[in-house]
Amino acid sequence: MNLINCRKCDHEYDGDTICCPNCETPTNHNIPNYPRFKGPGIIMFFWIFFVILMIVMMVSYLAM
Repeated sequence: MNLINCRKCDHEYDGDTICCPNCETPTNHNIPNYPRFKGPGIIMFFWIFFVILMIVMMVSYLAM
């Protein structure tokens, strides 16, 4: 069991794990740490979709 330090949060954990249990940074440097779309991200997506839909509907109504 080899202990390594996380490159992001400096938390010491087992080197056999895939990612840091504290901040979920990958152990392997070749694996990119893409942002996870959790929580308010999906709400933001639907909000932007709704605004675009309203703009399209207003433009099509005014074009009549």
